[in-house]
Amino acid sequence: VDGNAGLGTSDFCVMKYEAKNDGSGNAVSQPASTPWGNITAVDAFNKCLAITEGGFPGTFALISNPEWMTLSRDIEGNTANWSGGVVGSGHIPRGHTDDLPSTRLAVTDTNKPYDSVQNGFSDAVGSGWEQKRTQVLSNGSQIWDLSGNVWEWVDWDSSGDGVFTTGPIDETSVWKEFSDASVGSLLTDDYMPLGPYTSANSFGAWFGGSNGAALRGGDYDRGNYAGVYTLILNYTDNSTNPSQGFRCVYRP
Repeated sequence: VDGNAGLGTSDFCVMKYEAKNDGSGNAVSQPASTPWGNITAVDAFNKCLAITEGGFPGTFALISNPEWMTLSRDIEGNTANWSGGVVGSGHIPRGHTDDLPSTRLAVTDTNKPYDSVQNGFSDAVGSGWEQKRTQVLSNGSQIWDLSGNVWEWVDWDSSGDGVFTTGPIDETSVWKEFSDASVGSLLTDDYMPLGPYTSANSFGAWFGGSNGAALRGGDYDRGNYAGVYTLILNYTDNSTNPSQGFRCVYRP
């Protein structure tokens, strides 16, 4: 992923798929098997730190919020992701979010962006087209399920200090559109698209709270509230749910 100087990120690599359990408790990026669920933020953080790979001397870590925003803004600015073929025209994909089927999904065919969902390219925009499970980065890389399927824990900063960090705890506990401004300490670059886009463009929505552990992207039954920018801050770092997963990054 190309870094974003405005967000304070350098180039990094990210799991193409949501983290899966390899059967021995190790986090891996692979299409097969359902995404990891029922994992706390702290445990997800530690699973990423524990990754080792020969020839990669950098750092593995849970994706940070600035890195998530780097991905989201790259996706937002790429015409390949817009239903109208032009940035700002129509919708971008928000993935498996319509509860059909009512479960988190593996990827069974990497050549089919609508793999295992009940929709396709021929569906009307806003009535199925947006269930596409892939987004394309400006460098040509493809990522699966950044929105939808399962929620993903994010570390609020990318300091690399070995400690999971939470976000603001002073935002109201109610779903809001991205056109609704923060009332607390949440900054524009923490959660908002660059353009004037909302759930009407499949960008998702945001939810504050008093606990601060950040989840992003939404899950398989979140509907219009899911999207690449979706953010919720109302969970503790030790909460678990079958639809709460994660994704790791590599920082060279």
